[in-house]
Amino acid sequence: MRGPAAAQALGREVGTIYTRSELKHLIGIHVENPEHQNESGLTREDHQMLSGVLDYRARAREAGSVIICCVI
Repeated sequence: MRGPAAAQALGREVGTIYTRSELKHLIGIHVENPEHQNESGLTREDHQMLSGVLDYRARAREAGSVIICCVI
């Protein structure tokens, strides 16, 4: 069964939603475990970059509050 008939019979697929922390942990698992690393293709550099991206929002907010505190 494929296409619209399958979608109607099976319903809408529900994906998994992760927090930033959970994503960082999941990426770490795929980098630390050699078996998972081979399958995912993620490197330590990828882990560092993706973790930095996931942390960026919080770090930018912290930096902004420091600047505001110093200006006032």
